[in-house]
Amino acid sequence: MKKIILLSTLALVISFVSCSKDDNGRDNFTGVITVTQKGTLKSLLQKYGLMDATQLTIAGTLGEADFEALINLTRYNKLESLDLSDVDISILPTQALGAARLTSIILPENLEEIGLQALAGTRIEMITIPPSVLTIGERAFDDCKQLRTVVFSSNARLRTIAGEETAYSGGAFSDCEALSAISIPASVEIIGERAFLGCTSLRTITFQPNSKLKTIGNAAFITCPITSIEVPASVEYLESAFTGCSSLKSVRFQANSKLRTINDFAFQSCPLEMIDASNCAYITDISFNSLSFSRTTLTLFQIGTRTPPRCSYAWSVPKNATLRVPTGCVDAYKNAEGWKNFTYITE
Repeated sequence: MKKIILLSTLALVISFVSCSKDDNGRDNFTGVITVTQKGTLKSLLQKYGLMDATQLTIAGTLGEADFEALINLTRYNKLESLDLSDVDISILPTQALGAARLTSIILPENLEEIGLQALAGTRIEMITIPPSVLTIGERAFDDCKQLRTVVFSSNARLRTIAGEETAYSGGAFSDCEALSAISIPASVEIIGERAFLGCTSLRTITFQPNSKLKTIGNAAFITCPITSIEVPASVEYLESAFTGCSSLKSVRFQANSKLRTINDFAFQSCPLEMIDASNCAYITDISFNSLSFSRTTLTLFQIGTRTPPRCSYAWSVPKNATLRVPTGCVDAYKNAEGWKNFTYITE
């Protein structure tokens, strides 16, 4: 049985309150409220008997005190589900709902930035990022251990998935232990350092077509259990993005790759079997230092650059690995410092 109580809409502060029971016989107390003045949410909730609401839909505008009131509702009362889709804010502020015991949240439709630790430690299992969001800030979803799914729209405008600003503080999705897959929107240009630190179930990372990604920060995907990765063509410099990915066996670079440098530790501790850089025509520098620190079983390295790039730490090349080079370039690689350490060089 569901009971609906219609309340006065003077000043348009509240639409309705309803009460029903879930499958286990527990009360579901739902409220829909419009806040016309920052800092008044708590008094409105008290006035209209919504302090024990399990679900709230809020419209209007919210300030710091209002977010504090919402956090307290999740900690000391019963609030579990929050719909902010009609809240008029562009930035979800620092620690806005951090540590709130929310299991479900709908973000504001016009949101542009999810701030530092804005939703850290919540109990959400799924989040949809509005297409208006440009930045997911440092530790925005840190320690959301039940977060399994992150949904981006096809017309996403997201540019930055932030990394850590201080050593070992964590990035946007650090310690999201249940997150198993993510598809990075084509609009993203920067994935910051340690953005996915501690995502111990993240086995699938894909980049949407026509990616604009330029930077993958150091240790962005450190220790993620991926087995393969396809690096977008837009990436020019590969740092230690995949260090510690102890299941990573295959790396490919997309067609028309702009890659110029593979830096030290890019694949440290990765048991690589194949690196396909046959689409990379512009590499100038490459380091095998990352391989020297891993128990690599590299069998095939393909490269599309006709002039052998500067090569360092090539003594770490496995003896049975094959280097496949562009047509007519075998002799150049056989005589090039570092590259000549490959036992087998073919076209």
